[in-house]
Amino acid sequence: MKNLLLLTLINLSLITSIEAKEVSKNEPIPITVTPQESAKIINISGKQRMLTQKMTKEALFVAIGIDKDNNIKNLKETMKNFENGLDILLYGDQNLTISKTDDKEIIEQLTKVSALWTLFKLELTKVLENRADAKSFENIAKDNLLLLKSMDDAVDMFTIKSNFYQKNHKLADQINLAGRQRMLTQKMTKELLLVAYDISPEKNRKNTQKSGELFEVTLKNLIDNTSDEKITKQLYKVAEMWAKYRTIIITVNTSENSLKRLDKLNMPLLKEMDSAVKMYENLAKK
Repeated sequence: MKNLLLLTLINLSLITSIEAKEVSKNEPIPITVTPQESAKIINISGKQRMLTQKMTKEALFVAIGIDKDNNIKNLKETMKNFENGLDILLYGDQNLTISKTDDKEIIEQLTKVSALWTLFKLELTKVLENRADAKSFENIAKDNLLLLKSMDDAVDMFTIKSNFYQKNHKLADQINLAGRQRMLTQKMTKELLLVAYDISPEKNRKNTQKSGELFEVTLKNLIDNTSDEKITKQLYKVAEMWAKYRTIIITVNTSENSLKRLDKLNMPLLKEMDSAVKMYENLAKK
């Protein structure tokens, strides 16, 4: 009961964290960006958070030897997607009707992300080239969290500085939270793989369970607070996938059979959650 209350408080803090932050007095809130564009930017920046965890997960699957060739291929693609997303956030994209940001604080934060990405990419490249050793994976385990934190700060900046947030903060929060759920699907898997690879096993065992419990509490929160029937139906699809995934995460089962099952179930769970995020984003067009 105590753990559930704690998780609920953590989840509520995620919802209110953006509200607690202040927009810099030196930087006006952009008023030329449409709600549709703002929602799209929040989604893309949130996806970047997820990609930090996805590529770490894929590197660890390679290290453990689970579907190695396919995970090398996936890792290469995820790294490319992260770089493309970072370019879109920094420079805009005409095809996606996203303008180049001129906000100094956001540019400064994305520059920090770029610097961290440069260092992280070096270690991931070793995995792609079969040059990674135990130290490489220790660095990956440490550096991915720095990149995640820096990207998370950027997401909150994009959210709070948007005129969309000022007009519909509930929907903006839901897009952000649903996007965070995508990240948690990858983070909890990564943490379990760190246990399997014997990197800070006790710490990551607790982290795996904590991420899984947070995903579950947040999913319930989204279901309970979403009035759109189609989105609610999609969230129940996520819940069905989560029911298949949950036991491995909560029990931190690192047997070979469980890891192979994890590899197969992980992407379907992510895809169902991603569909929900896009549906939230589409509400901004109405």
